[in-house]
Amino acid sequence: MKPLIRTCEHNDIQAICDMEKQWAQDEITYGYVPDNPIELIESLGAYFLVAELEGKIVGYIRGKIETSKDICIMPDGIFTDAQ
Repeated sequence: MKPLIRTCEHNDIQAICDMEKQWAQDEITYGYVPDNPIELIESLGAYFLVAELEGKIVGYIRGKIETSKDICIMPDGIFTDAQ
């Protein structure tokens, strides 16, 4: 069965925290500590996705856009809509 990939919702945060705590206890995330639930809530949006399988959250990924200060990594206009 394929998991459903969807935008994370506020009511998914506890399941994500539970997964992170389990991963830390299992010592499979060396150097990574579980996130603060408030930080996760503040991350909600288009770049925070969960994988749901049979009604259960089984994974997630999140990202954010950062604007550099005083350094240009990608020049403006490099990404444009294809016509």
